[in-house]
Amino acid sequence: MQNYKTIFKRNPLFEECPSCGEMNSLHRSRTRNWKENVVKRISFFKIYRCKLCGWRGYLSTINLNISTLKFIAVCFFATVIVTYFVLTILTTIVH
Repeated sequence: MQNYKTIFKRNPLFEECPSCGEMNSLHRSRTRNWKENVVKRISFFKIYRCKLCGWRGYLSTINLNISTLKFIAVCFFATVIVTYFVLTILTTIVH
C-alpha cells in the first residue's frame, strides 16, 4: 500500500535566496500593510527577506507534487460520490 503525503511542508529559511542564490540567508519578514497581512493569513505564502541582498518577497511553505494532487482529486471525487448517495438515500427515506 502506498503512503501518500497530502501536504509536504517546507521551511524556506534553509533554501537559497531567489535573487542572489545564497544559502541560509533568508528570514521571515513582517507584513507592511493590510494586503500582505491578508495574503499571509489565508494562503500558504509567507514573506521572507534576504539578509545579504535585501530581496523581499513571498515564498510558499508547502510543496505539492503530482501524486499529491492526484490524491486530493481522488478524495474530492470520493466525497462528491458519497455525498450524492447519502442525499439520494435520505430523500427516499423522507419521501
